[in-house]
Amino acid sequence: MNNVKLCYDVKIKRNKIIKKSNKNYNNYLNHGTICSSIISKYNKNVVFSSIDIINRSTGKCSIDNLILAIKWCYRKKIDILNISLGTIDIRDIKFLNMFLNKYIKKNMKIVAAFDNSNVKTSPASHYKILGVVTDHNLTNSKFIVKRNDEKGIDFIASGKHYINNLYNTNAIITPPKNSYAAPLITSLVASLISINPKISIKEIKEHYFEIMNKKGDNIK
Repeated sequence: MNNVKLCYDVKIKRNKIIKKSNKNYNNYLNHGTICSSIISKYNKNVVFSSIDIINRSTGKCSIDNLILAIKWCYRKKIDILNISLGTIDIRDIKFLNMFLNKYIKKNMKIVAAFDNSNVKTSPASHYKILGVVTDHNLTNSKFIVKRNDEKGIDFIASGKHYINNLYNTNAIITPPKNSYAAPLITSLVASLISINPKISIKEIKEHYFEIMNKKGDNIK
């Protein structure tokens, strides 16, 4: 996982997308580095881009920045978005869902983590998005597919992953957080998209539901 090169490395500043440096992605350890390492652990064929939407002074992301980032990814024809954040504010959820209803197209898939309290979260709970939570009992690449969940949870997945070869660090085991479960599902979605770029969210869920039923707890 050393020396990951990015197709795009950008950030949002004053409501504009600007380029960041072209340095290797693994020159420092952060949440994005860990998430990309989890994806690569289970799918070696993924090409990464990074878009930094966090306000460094507040440590938070505005809804406007998230929407701007999604629009940018669509224009750049990004196949899959892995989103580690979201909102649980009902006012923000309504506003963001109106945008998602209008904007999300079939050829862009989004995998998003729920809030760690597992309450309804946007964008994760939206019906056009694959929402993910974790379970402390799941490890490595184990997952469960949910159907017709009232909160919009589509996958329960492992957040515990053994990651090594991160820049200047020892091997780590990620804590069981929703944002570390989402990258596992992103890697699985990427595998299907490489075979069928037009596969739907429903077809993705059905595919892995069948695998889950066949293998049960032996999914690794």
